[in-house]
Amino acid sequence: MVELSVVRPCEGGSGTEIVLKRQLALDMARCARNLSSAGLRVVDSRVLLVVEDPPRTTIWPTGRMIVQTVDASEAIARAKDLLRLMGVE
Repeated sequence: MVELSVVRPCEGGSGTEIVLKRQLALDMARCARNLSSAGLRVVDSRVLLVVEDPPRTTIWPTGRMIVQTVDASEAIARAKDLLRLMGVE
């Protein structure tokens, strides 16, 4: 299982930043397909993914995420769920 390293409020104050203990090199197209197959609305800009279903989450190829919630436990749960859906163990 991927371990989270940093969970902190993002600089804008409207979300929580999630950083993984080890950076990944996610196949963004595959991740977008997996998330879409799970019924989530995903915008794939090729550089990052935006999962529009609440809480809105932006995902970078390294696995870094910004979850639009100030509740750290909700952000952690969301990050773990999205990683699982993307097929990242």
